[in-house]
Amino acid sequence: MNLSICPYERQQHDAVLDLLFYARRQHTHLDWYRASSFLDLPDSLIMTAWEGNILVGVMGVSAPLSGTTWVRVLAVDNAVDAQPVLDSLWNALREQCIALNIHVVGFLVINHWVLNHLPLLNFKYDEDVVTLGRVGDQLPVIKAHPFTIQNAYLDVLPELIAIDHSAFAAPWQMSRDEIRHSQRQAASCTVVLLDGRIIGYQVSTRHQNTAHLARLAIHPEFQGRGAGAVLLHDLIRGLLRRNVRSITLNTQRSNEQSHQLYSRFNFRPNGYDLPVWFWKRSTELRVPRTE
Repeated sequence: MNLSICPYERQQHDAVLDLLFYARRQHTHLDWYRASSFLDLPDSLIMTAWEGNILVGVMGVSAPLSGTTWVRVLAVDNAVDAQPVLDSLWNALREQCIALNIHVVGFLVINHWVLNHLPLLNFKYDEDVVTLGRVGDQLPVIKAHPFTIQNAYLDVLPELIAIDHSAFAAPWQMSRDEIRHSQRQAASCTVVLLDGRIIGYQVSTRHQNTAHLARLAIHPEFQGRGAGAVLLHDLIRGLLRRNVRSITLNTQRSNEQSHQLYSRFNFRPNGYDLPVWFWKRSTELRVPRTE
């Protein structure tokens, strides 16, 4: 296979979208963006693979945040051997990541075809993201508390960014643009305040009679005081008023504090777990010890 690897260019937009649509071996982890919008983001790193004048592969990562990023789009043409294409794309993209001082690249495995290839690209399994769900109108009793809940508007974006980056470590943080897009697309976006200070927020989406809690973050200084429970209680109560009784959310399996909160609200695993794999530059550059 005679491949040429090139940085993505705007005139390749439609060809890449066609490949993502028709390829059986594809991956999209776009969160708040559509594929067409992601391709147009100025800071995305995207490489394309060509065999002659035929596009046979694409791989792209989002703009780096705190030295980390995620593989957001990946596709290989149905008619070619996947591994050589993936090797060539990743080698080129990895060089770009290293040049930008990116030291961790994450891959959220949504389609399992890629599991045979990630070890060959030097990605290593880390943990699972688990999906939880609840159905019904029962809510736990919330005792008297000092918190207030308000709708979150775009003018509080700096506070939301600061809370998010304090509550989560990279690469689990959301970028400024991701938080801004989430606010604009949310069915519900609220903040919890203590003595007039915003100390946490949640963002949720809705599709017909089902809602999804996309983000809940409490500043570490105020965690363990019940602010998350108050925020979640208010969200679910508001959804119930709109006849939405089915709610899902995702969280890391290792996030025990979140699991305790969600269990209290009768969220239960629904069996849809997503493996997370990481490429870490420190691991790749480690020199094997000789005897």
